[in-house]
Amino acid sequence: MNLSVDPKRFALTDGKNVMLGMRPADFSASTDAAAPNTLTAITNMIEFHGDQVLVGFPLGDGRLNVFVPARARPQEGQAVSFRVEEAMMHLFDADTGLSLLRGAG
Repeated sequence: MNLSVDPKRFALTDGKNVMLGMRPADFSASTDAAAPNTLTAITNMIEFHGDQVLVGFPLGDGRLNVFVPARARPQEGQAVSFRVEEAMMHLFDADTGLSLLRGAG
């Protein structure tokens, strides 16, 4: 997954492995899978939480869970696309687990 981030916001260096931290409620559905900061995957979990549904799918070596309104839930096995807003991103050094947000340390 390729993400566009402001280098003034995060202390990044070329070749650094990072982890992306996002809260399940901080994604927005996207109809344009080719748009910047958009990821697409096949759902493999649907879990009801009242008026919201937690949608899960594999991503790299892990998994991603996203909340969507229950009335807009996808079907298990369906391809879905979500946009990641940079303002909601949390980047961490994959080796140390420390935040890469400038001024966070």
